[in-house]
This record gives sequence, structure tokens and C-alpha cells, in this order.
Amino acid sequence: MHDTHTAGTPRDRTDALYRVYLEIGDHARFGRGVIETFLSARRPDIPAMASTALVIEDRPHGHVVTVPVQLVPEIVRELGRHDVAVYQVVQLGRADAPD
Repeated sequence: MHDTHTAGTPRDRTDALYRVYLEIGDHARFGRGVIETFLSARRPDIPAMASTALVIEDRPHGHVVTVPVQLVPEIVRELGRHDVAVYQVVQLGRADAPD
């Protein structure tokens, strides 16, 4: 059962997928490669991600990924580890929510 009080918050420990916008300093699309490599390595560990195609939507100043909330800080740490500046992170909502 999905707890509506923790859904989409840092306490959300489910595999529910959320669309997340990462605004980054992405010279020559290096940051996109970091995100892609990280998510490709983590996908097998997360059933909801393993059963779907890895999609990274490009935006003028960043990328939109579909991930569980708990993966967001790990992505930000990975970008920082590769000296990719993160300017903002915005949760756009549940991936399965109607438009």
C-alpha cells in the first residue's frame, strides 16, 4: 500500500517512479552521460525501472529522468563526483499520473 503522507517525499521508500528535472551545467553533454551511466548501473536493482526503458528527456538546460525519489540524492552526488554543477532539482510528479 502506498502511504499518501510519504508519497513523493524523502520518506518515500517505494519503487514508485517520479519524473524529475535536473538542471545542470552540461558542457558537451558530459552530464547526460554521467546520468545515463549511473541509471544504467542501478536499473537492475529497482524492479519498477528494470521493467521499463531508460529514457532521459533533454531540455535546454538539463534533463528529465524517471526514477524513485530515493535515487535523486544519489544522482546529484554522482554528478558532483564528476564535477557537474547541479543548479536545481524539480520533482514533476508521478510518472504514472495522467497529464
